[in-house]
Amino acid sequence: MIKRLILWVVAFPVLFAIASITGCASEPDLETRTFELMYMDDDVAADLVAPYIYFDREVGSGTMTVTEGKLTVRETTENLERIAGVLAEFDKQKPSVQLRFQLIEANGFASVDPEISEVENALRDVFRFEGYRLLGEALVNGMEGSWLHQEIPSDEGQVFHLRSGIADVRTDSEGGSVELQVELEAWGDALLATSLRVRAGQTAVLGSAALRTGETQGRTLILAVRPELMETP
Repeated sequence: MIKRLILWVVAFPVLFAIASITGCASEPDLETRTFELMYMDDDVAADLVAPYIYFDREVGSGTMTVTEGKLTVRETTENLERIAGVLAEFDKQKPSVQLRFQLIEANGFASVDPEISEVENALRDVFRFEGYRLLGEALVNGMEGSWLHQEIPSDEGQVFHLRSGIADVRTDSEGGSVELQVELEAWGDALLATSLRVRAGQTAVLGSAALRTGETQGRTLILAVRPELMETP
């Protein structure tokens, strides 16, 4: 009876120790890698790769630091490779933007102007004029963050001054979009000022202005734009 009691007391600590070791999580094999950001902002890159870093891992948590275009991550090799793939896909120079502006006069035109056939249906959904005709157009190219200045001469000799800013360019599976800031002036007066995001490859109506001076007094002008994303060589 005494021998059995001694054996039980000796064996219990051994079993407890084995159970404790088995319950401990093993520390993962981590390595540190620094990624150089070419075009992406530091905070944007950090938000993009954060889901691949296990900051709250019970043993051996991942870490990340971002300093002046360099992203340093400590994680498993597998997750580091995932991060490298994500950065390779998104850390690219944004495409240039080509903007086609059309200045359209709204009036009682009976015939359909073929130059604005793509946008006329949209015009008729927004406005209630009898007809439309193209007064002038401009084609400009720029990059994100740039401001562009262009004159639009009309067929009547009047020159309209167009100022457009490319605030933000985004690409996606459907082609992307552009955020624009646009101002139109004539005779020293501001005719139109607006900002909006436009899908690439689609024509958007920016707004209208009723003219009160100049030879076109009493007419209504409408400004439309169609952005296209161009691959940067």
